[in-house]
Amino acid sequence: QRSRYTREEVWTQVDGKDLTTKRMPRTPDYYGYFTFSSAPLKNFDFSLSGTYTGKMIVPHYAGYIAEDRMETTPQFFDLNLKLNYTFVLHDHIKFQLNTGVQNIFNSFQKDLDKGEFRDAGYFYGPTQPRTFFIGFKIMN
Repeated sequence: QRSRYTREEVWTQVDGKDLTTKRMPRTPDYYGYFTFSSAPLKNFDFSLSGTYTGKMIVPHYAGYIAEDRMETTPQFFDLNLKLNYTFVLHDHIKFQLNTGVQNIFNSFQKDLDKGEFRDAGYFYGPTQPRTFFIGFKIMN
C-alpha cells in the first residue's frame, strides 16, 4: 500500500514558506503483524507475536531543533514471546505460571527530544523498551 495524498498538503511554514508533502505523515507504506500460538506439550503452551512497521515520515517541529523538518524514521520489528505452564491443583482448579519478553530486539526511537523545548508530538515506533515479565493466573 502507498500512503499518498492526491495533491501536495501543507504541513508547516518556515520563514513564510509553505512546506508540503504528498506522503501521509506517520503512515508507513509497509506494516504487518502476526501471532503464532502452540501447545506442544500437555500443560505447556506459548505464543510468539510481532509487528513490523516500515519507514515513514514524521513532522519534527522546532524547539529542540532549530526549525521544522520532516524526518524519515527507521523501520521497526517488535517481537514478543510468552510461555505458559498450567498446574492442575484440584479437580477444577488450575494454576498457570507465565513468563516472557516484550520487544525482544529492544527496538525503540533513538532520537527523542529532551528538555523543556522538546516537541512532545515527536515520537514513533514501539513505546516500551525490552521488558521481561512473570505472572500467574488461577482458574476454575
